[in-house]
Amino acid sequence: MRMRAVLTSCLVGLGLLTGCTTEEAAPPPAEPVDSLPAGWPDTLADFSVTWTAEPGIELTGGVAVPVRAYLESYYLAYLTDDDKYLYPGFRRAVAENDAGSAEAKALWPDPPAPTVWVGTARHHLLRVEGSGPDLSVIGCLYSYGVGHLGEEGGVRPNTGAGFGPDAGISAFRIGLRAPDGEPGDLPPQQGPARAPALDVFDGWQVTAHQGGYLLEANWPDATGVKAECAARDDSPPQDRTFPPGEQYPQSRFPTLPAAPGWPDAAPAP
Repeated sequence: MRMRAVLTSCLVGLGLLTGCTTEEAAPPPAEPVDSLPAGWPDTLADFSVTWTAEPGIELTGGVAVPVRAYLESYYLAYLTDDDKYLYPGFRRAVAENDAGSAEAKALWPDPPAPTVWVGTARHHLLRVEGSGPDLSVIGCLYSYGVGHLGEEGGVRPNTGAGFGPDAGISAFRIGLRAPDGEPGDLPPQQGPARAPALDVFDGWQVTAHQGGYLLEANWPDATGVKAECAARDDSPPQDRTFPPGEQYPQSRFPTLPAAPGWPDAAPAP
């Protein structure tokens, strides 16, 4: 049990005891939930996330880092129905959902029952749009390499209701607002860990989330971006064609190492 110190304060003036109070010292403030990384869920041990990008987009620094942290956090909280798996800094970087905004109505996940996913969700960043403090990062999600466990022990691929080699390909758009002042001096965000051990949002604010496998892609050029994503996928069509409603062996959904991954521990102070 933590011992609490007792402080006694007495005021003495002109040789007389004029006041004396006894009070307990306030306990140290609780560690913010946001600063306690939960790590990777055991239920998603066979699920991983990878990232690639077009030339000129740095994956281990700059605007790509909060995009990676945001989407990975979103997946973990959505699949486990547990906000403790949101990465450190998420609560400061992401405002509450705004039902009146197509861009911000699902900034926080609203999960169904917990779901077990297996395989690898591959992402590719295409470009960064905008100028000044408000930017948009446009990218691709290849979800056909991910499936969820079915009732009969097989795996149902995450291709939505569509059919054909492009059914498991989607476009996403993440809006961000740059931090005030200079960003912090984060080390390059890459390493063997699946999740970061510290706040890597670095002052960035997430302002929009559209598209991907879980949300509607409803910005003006979303259809064209999806076609661009399909054109950039070098997997053979037969390897990404899954008739809807069928189940497959888990071997069709390999779990690749996280890439670029995250440093395995916070740097020493």
